[in-house]
Amino acid sequence: MSDIDMNGGTEQLSARQKEILRLVAAHFERKEIARLLNISPHTVKAHIDAARKRLGVATDRQAARLLAEKEGAMILASPVVAAPDVAGNPHGLAERLKRLNMLQVLGAIVLLAIGLALAFLLLMAGGITTMQAIQSLTGQTR
Repeated sequence: MSDIDMNGGTEQLSARQKEILRLVAAHFERKEIARLLNISPHTVKAHIDAARKRLGVATDRQAARLLAEKEGAMILASPVVAAPDVAGNPHGLAERLKRLNMLQVLGAIVLLAIGLALAFLLLMAGGITTMQAIQSLTGQTR
């Protein structure tokens, strides 16, 4: 690593650059970061590029890891990490569902309906099989 990396390159980052790198470390894509922070993807790219240049690293992930290490944070290895939004609330399933477009919502509803129908059919088949087994064990026939 260069001298700037070892001697506090992360202190030279703006608050916004640090915020974006934390989201990169939490495995958010640039478009997601733009939506979360209510800025354009181009602006996100500009912040990341400037941060990478200041830190002397080649990739977004390297910059994010350097910041995490400098802040004493654990290097984030799992994509299942809640990142704070501008108000400080963690993003859960509800936040991600709010960002779906109408076609995605309809697709999710159709998939859910198909899943429920299959579960119902399996339960019915199991019930019929169970009833037949009980009838044959008790000697009841039709």
